Amino acid sequence: EIGTSLVENEMLDIVKGLIESAKKNGVKLILPTDIVVAPSFSADATPTLVAADAIPADQMGLDIGPESASTSAATNVPATWGNSFGRSKTDACFRCTAPKPSPT
Repeated sequence: EIGTSLVENEMLDIVKGLIESAKKNGVKLILPTDIVVAPSFSADATPTLVAADAIPADQMGLDIGPESASTSAATNVPATWGNSFGRSKTDACFRCTAPKPSPT
């Protein structure tokens, strides 16, 4: 269930192919485990944190959650998210953008 989140149906086969290719080549895909959701894409929407596989039907995914941000930072590999992390950087809704990994 992805609720009212945006999805590009024409890209689904491409994504499935990328997942299959990663499996065949031993590449571990790290996907978000928690998502910031809200009923609408607006600065006054009330955000909620949910598991990535539990987006309510009346909510849309708008950003990764803190657990996913932490995992992304710990991998030292840039994360990819359909757009930039979070559709907007309004303080009210989108505080969980992945931190940049520290240089080693």
